[in-house]
Amino acid sequence: MTRPLDGVEAKIRRAKEHMYAFRDAYHSVLQADPVGIGLKEDPMAGGYLVEVQHLPTMPSDLGVIVGDVLHCFRSALDHLVWEAGRQTVGGKPSSASQFPITRNPREFAGQLYRIADLSSEKKAVVESAQPYNRGGDASPLLTLNRLSNMDKHRVLAPMLTDVTALALDFEGVNCTVEETTYLTSGHRLNVGAEIACLKLGGDPVDPHVRMHGHVIPDVAFEETGMPVITELLLIGSEVVLVSREFEPLLELFSEPYFLHRDEWKTWPTFSTWP
Repeated sequence: MTRPLDGVEAKIRRAKEHMYAFRDAYHSVLQADPVGIGLKEDPMAGGYLVEVQHLPTMPSDLGVIVGDVLHCFRSALDHLVWEAGRQTVGGKPSSASQFPITRNPREFAGQLYRIADLSSEKKAVVESAQPYNRGGDASPLLTLNRLSNMDKHRVLAPMLTDVTALALDFEGVNCTVEETTYLTSGHRLNVGAEIACLKLGGDPVDPHVRMHGHVIPDVAFEETGMPVITELLLIGSEVVLVSREFEPLLELFSEPYFLHRDEWKTWPTFSTWP
């Protein structure tokens, strides 16, 4: 049975499917061409450093997939406004219909023509979700707006940053590995970057260390430096929240919903990575 927000939900679910595709494509890149690491002596500390010796190239396809995610989220918000306007004006909303995303009340006032078809109650829901009312500069909607606008003109470029998953074992030869400290920088991961330091124990003579395992780096937006995974989850959660705030206004009293009001829509969740 068709409901007013079925299209919005479909777009959000498609965004999540693209997120799965991004995850799988990213893992495939690392499996085909793993990050190479090695050990080098650290005379100052009397131990060893783990450094990056090889990095895979991030294909542009990854950025294209992320753009698909962003487009679906942005389109879902615009669909909300279009549906709200359609109910108000009897099926013919304005071609300027769009969900505005603004930094302050003055900017919002300048975008009111985009929600001119909405009732005052629905306009209030749109305004309550604006970054200046919820989240400020950290608002996921502000991030969505920025990244989706970038994606319209170029392919977003994911980059490798700090290592977030490590499965490393160290075996000392003529020595013991007393302490391992993992290093982070918060910046692009480059060949030669040091990701861990080892402190050797005892009074080693001709010490050596064998290393086994692998590392998985984080992936971030080159344009913003923000982790891709984290940002997409936050954006998805916010888009679902806004959709749920609209739900009672658009569906509660529609005839199909009223006849089956026990069948509440189950929105996708973005609390954890797919």
